[in-house]
Amino acid sequence: MTQDIQIPDFTKLEASEALHQIIQLMLARMAHILGVEDAPEVTYSSHTNDSFVLNLAADETLCESFAYDKQFGNRDDWTKVANEFGYEHIQREGGGEGGTEYVEGVFIILGQMFIANWRYYSHHGYDYDDIASCVDYAKPVQVTETQYTRV
Repeated sequence: MTQDIQIPDFTKLEASEALHQIIQLMLARMAHILGVEDAPEVTYSSHTNDSFVLNLAADETLCESFAYDKQFGNRDDWTKVANEFGYEHIQREGGGEGGTEYVEGVFIILGQMFIANWRYYSHHGYDYDDIASCVDYAKPVQVTETQYTRV
């Protein structure tokens, strides 16, 4: 992680606002790498913000999602930015063909753990509209599970 990244005060922000600020910082960092003054125009689209959150939560990698157009950088650039921001995908449960409708993803960025939820429909694919506003902070909790077996 670079020293010049201004980390949001997670104690004063709701998770969705903190993550929005982080995404803006990541896009600004990419603009710097690309040598342009402003972050790419797509920065200000709520759909793009939702897409960004989905890719963080689903581990479909920002590198793939935003490298489709050289205007927004290439895979190596996004990998570098993700690493600078300490991005780590923790888990994804559900979704995909044969999976459940309800999908949940957990990831860490700038040392803060987040959890996001969205839906998957086989006839439609991912339904992630407004995912960015439904993000929450997360923490690991150990639970004991009782299972039953035939005797």
